[in-house]
Amino acid sequence: MSQDNSKKESDLISQAISNYYQHGNALIALNNLDEAIVLNPLNSFIYQFKTDILIDKGLVEKAEETIAIGLGLFPQNHELYKRRAVVKSSHKKDYSGALDDINIAITLFESNSNNQKDLWTKLNLDKIDFLKDYTSNKVDLVNIREELKRRLDIESLYSHIVLMKNELEERIRDNEDKMNNDKFRYIEILGLFTAVIGFVFANVQKFPTFNSPIEALLFGICLVIPLILFALLIHLIFGNK
Repeated sequence: MSQDNSKKESDLISQAISNYYQHGNALIALNNLDEAIVLNPLNSFIYQFKTDILIDKGLVEKAEETIAIGLGLFPQNHELYKRRAVVKSSHKKDYSGALDDINIAITLFESNSNNQKDLWTKLNLDKIDFLKDYTSNKVDLVNIREELKRRLDIESLYSHIVLMKNELEERIRDNEDKMNNDKFRYIEILGLFTAVIGFVFANVQKFPTFNSPIEALLFGICLVIPLILFALLIHLIFGNK
């Protein structure tokens, strides 16, 4: 890149920073960064800064596209992995995927952080106060990782509670159905019992009309048989529970 283009690139990035953070104009800042990319598509900071603006404005899909382009050019850039983790956790609720990305960012941090500072010095951006706290340090990345682990634990606990709740509700429904079925059984049994007792008492009155004990005994056996059958029926119904 020529010296003139390098200065234009640096000026455009400075303008983007000023337009966004001092004047609150995201659209102009994004245009500044797009012009800077045309001059130098191999400046990783431009993709980082553009991603931050897009995330801040809720343009998540465009932020993901910018991150994908950036990682295609700079697969060792921990800042882009960090931003992808932020998108996954905050906007996609994909805490597992975010944890994978932040672990990669931590692994890449040592070798990449010095390159970032060298780039800013080359572009005369190291004098901008805003950039002093802009880059991640290892403590920041580790804190993000611990927060993601905590969220995963909460998500796992919540899923377990929901599963238990669903199982409990299903058991309650089964018990209610069973109680309703038992209720109808009891009604049927009570009706049958009433019919059997009515039959027995109605026929007991015939005993005095028999002329011999044998006839009375046989008739008595006939009256007992329905009671035995009723007892067997009760046993079959409640013995299957």
